[in-house]
Amino acid sequence: MANKARWFSLVLLAFFFVFAFPIPIFGNSAYIALVITLILLLCSQEAVNLLTGLLRNRFLLLSLSLLVSLFLVSFITTTLHNEYDYVILRTMANNIFSLLGAAALSCLVYVWGSRKNIIDLMVHILFLQTFFILIMLISPEIRDVIQSLIRTDSQMERMATYNNVRGLGISGSVAFGLAITMGFLIFLLHYWVAVYKENLSSLFTFTIFIFCVLAALSAGRTAVLGFVIGFVFYLFSMSLKTLFSSSLKQLVIFLAIVTAVGLYIMSNEFLMEIAFLYSRYVFRFVWNYMESGSFEVNSLTALDKMYFIPPIQETLLGSGQYVTTYGTHYMHTDSGYMRFMLFFGGIISFFMYCAFILISFEAYTQVRDVMKYSGIFFLTFVFMSFVFQYKGEVVFFGVAYMKIFFLITFYFIILKKLKTESITANTIKPLSLPNSASI
Repeated sequence: MANKARWFSLVLLAFFFVFAFPIPIFGNSAYIALVITLILLLCSQEAVNLLTGLLRNRFLLLSLSLLVSLFLVSFITTTLHNEYDYVILRTMANNIFSLLGAAALSCLVYVWGSRKNIIDLMVHILFLQTFFILIMLISPEIRDVIQSLIRTDSQMERMATYNNVRGLGISGSVAFGLAITMGFLIFLLHYWVAVYKENLSSLFTFTIFIFCVLAALSAGRTAVLGFVIGFVFYLFSMSLKTLFSSSLKQLVIFLAIVTAVGLYIMSNEFLMEIAFLYSRYVFRFVWNYMESGSFEVNSLTALDKMYFIPPIQETLLGSGQYVTTYGTHYMHTDSGYMRFMLFFGGIISFFMYCAFILISFEAYTQVRDVMKYSGIFFLTFVFMSFVFQYKGEVVFFGVAYMKIFFLITFYFIILKKLKTESITANTIKPLSLPNSASI
């Protein structure tokens, strides 16, 4: 019972920390989670020892050095250009605190997690967010109550254009930030099933996948990338014999679930209306083709127009401008690659991307002995990040997205450290690891 209570507490702490939503009176949930985590850490000498060792780890020191350097570069860039646009520093400072918070929380997860691990925890916060999104989707009353507590008027006005099928859930990020976070978590769901839950029933597996994907697509169509890559990874993890022997069975189960859910929705007028509005957003390109003969989607068309060649000086050295005096994005573009170039310039942006690849590779080298498919995992993380960057700021700027990366890396670094030191059996619990680790 005590282990279940501790696990439930960890799920709530991780949910609060990752999604960082405002709580009336108390403030941002991420900082609340961080304070509670530090208090709980002080109650456990083992957790304190783990954190002390982690603070000396090369990956943490490298990541911290890079984030602090980016903070200073951001400050110097806008100052030298005489723009004094320091709005960008908030995100950079948030990333630094998130790095240290992830280190603390990962230590607590190891101590309190019993036989569950960080991947279990990430999947559970995905389940929790999925529940909130779907319940808000089908219950206008619950949606209005939650949004009145965590959303600003401008955010609700903006999301109202999506007929109340987007901007749901409990998260500080309303649209793109939530979509890429859900996309990353959907990929982790595939990893979780492939590596840790191979014996899950097909019926249960398909059910949770359908619910989670529906919730993720509500956050943003961008999240589909996590599903596609995760599905490919899942197929890769299976042997050919297993793949062919189970494909027909899984296809039948999938069609049965979709048919049953479809018939139930069609028998309910209220759910039919929700399904119609949901499909109008998620499958906008299909509706556009049916109505106009074109697959074009307004958001992608607008995104393409945001890419242009700025003056050579801005291309190389940037402008030091992040937002306008009206609070809108500089040059009215929110595409990630353009935002970086316009503020930092192409030269600094290039080094930022290299630094991102560097810490991802460092993470891989440190955990490859204790994390199955670690090479594919981190390669996929980098690939997803650069694809997401085409639409918005992700590399070092997707705060919730980076929190998940840091949490997973720190947790497996702890496992590697304990394994390497060969701590005696009475001071270390059995590690919850897959049968073997491989690239």
